[in-house]
Amino acid sequence: VKKKTVKQIEMETAAHYAAEDAHVTYRLYEVLSKKLKAVPELDGILHNIEMPVARVLTMMEENGIELDLKFLDQLSVDFSNVSSPKQVGEILFDKLGLKGGKKTATGQYSTSESILEKIDHPITALILEYRGLSKLKSTYTDGLQKQANNDSGRVHTSYHQALTATGRLSSTDPNLQNIPIRAEIRRQIRKAFIAPDGPVLLGAA
Repeated sequence: VKKKTVKQIEMETAAHYAAEDAHVTYRLYEVLSKKLKAVPELDGILHNIEMPVARVLTMMEENGIELDLKFLDQLSVDFSNVSSPKQVGEILFDKLGLKGGKKTATGQYSTSESILEKIDHPITALILEYRGLSKLKSTYTDGLQKQANNDSGRVHTSYHQALTATGRLSSTDPNLQNIPIRAEIRRQIRKAFIAPDGPVLLGAA
C-alpha cells in the first residue's frame, strides 16, 4: 500500500485523523504524567531536557536546510549513465569470455556485486564504481531535489527523539544523518548543503 502524506489526502479525512490523534495523545498524557511525577528523576528529564530539545527540533524542522539545487543538478548529470544487467552479463561472459558467470532462473547472467567482485578484470571495477554513482544519483542528487520545497529550495527533514533503540537523534524524509562522506566523490554531495549569508554550517565528527 502506497503511503500518503497529510497534504495528499482530503481535508475532512485529515481533520478527523488530526482530532483523534490529539485526543488520544491527551488521554495518554493524563495517565503517563501521573506516573512520571511519581519518579522525580524521570519527570525532571522530561521537562528539563526532552521538552526543550523538542522545541529546538521543531524550529529546525520548520526552518529546514538550504540546498544548492544547481550544484545538485550538475552532480546528477555527472552521475548519469545507462545501466542494463542483461547487456553487462553478455559483455562479460559471452563477448569477453570471463569465467564465473552464473545464469538466473530467467536465463540471464547474474551481475550481482558478489559475482563481480570475484572476477579479476578492470571492467568489473568500473561497473561497480558506476553502480555506486547510480545509487548516489537516485538517492541523493535526484532524491534531495524532489524533496526540496519548491518556493524556498530548502529540505525539511523530520527529527525523532525516541525512534532508535540507542536513544540517539535520528531523521527521516530525508535521512540527513546518512549523507555519504567516504571517498571524495561522495563528499561532493555534502557541498550541496549551504547556509545563507552570515550563518555557517558546522560539521562535527
